[in-house]
Amino acid sequence: MFGLFFREHTKRPFPYRRNVPYDFGHPKFGISPDRQDFVGRRVDLIGRSIPCEKGQDPIKVIQNYLLSSSNKSPRLLAKKAVIILEPEELLGKVAWPILGIA
Repeated sequence: MFGLFFREHTKRPFPYRRNVPYDFGHPKFGISPDRQDFVGRRVDLIGRSIPCEKGQDPIKVIQNYLLSSSNKSPRLLAKKAVIILEPEELLGKVAWPILGIA
């Protein structure tokens, strides 16, 4: 499962419980028995919009969301690693877990 975080938009809320199956595309990790049309393994993409002001550090925003929200989704997502894919200048940076926090 991959989680995608987006800045919250007041006029167009992000679709609640958005989950899109995606073809990982590399058969090195096997194929999806339930999706014969996929080349590789099925990966579920889930999206969440989180409060963020323009110019804020995206890593800090994600960390704050995972640390402070009492909702179920952030608690479950906090059990996984978060690696930044965009913006390009942050590509590969680890946003979660925070080193030193168990």
